[in-house]
Amino acid sequence: MYNNIGSQPGVPQPQASLPPNPFGSAFNVAGSGLIRGGLGAYGGKILGSGSEYVQSNISRFSPEALNLLFIKGLLGWFMQTALLKVTLLSLGSGEAPLLDIIAYAGYTFTGLCLAVLGRIILGYSYYFLMPWTCLCMGVFLVKTMKRVLFAEVRSYDSSRHHYLLLFIALVQFPLFTWLGNITVNWLL
Repeated sequence: MYNNIGSQPGVPQPQASLPPNPFGSAFNVAGSGLIRGGLGAYGGKILGSGSEYVQSNISRFSPEALNLLFIKGLLGWFMQTALLKVTLLSLGSGEAPLLDIIAYAGYTFTGLCLAVLGRIILGYSYYFLMPWTCLCMGVFLVKTMKRVLFAEVRSYDSSRHHYLLLFIALVQFPLFTWLGNITVNWLL
């Protein structure tokens, strides 16, 4: 009835006996040794090389350089958003929500991240990944903008729509090249 009264001063408490462990602390020692020894070798290799990469490029990634790259990315995102909005307005379909257009323009950075990651891992894969991601982004934007246009069809001028959609796809190549260049120089 009074089993849950807690500990009271002056009353000795019975020791909680744990069931005997036939293996002792063998698992604890083996587990920590495995993590430190086996997995640590791989983690040290990966993290060590990443640390060396950061140390060798610490002057390239100063706060001023990162600030300029951040502003360059924001400017590229704004230009992509403006391109999509102006194109939709010129085609007579301006009802697409602005946040949707901003999200479509933000997918540019997915391809850029993939290309730059390829450059870090395998230096020359960048020259294959950059055009491939540009092409994928162009196809994505053409299909998405075509869906937006056909959802709000008022007047359909096939040749004008196709030329402007092709223009959106082709603009991806210089935009990706400009944003993918991670030097502080704005024009290159």
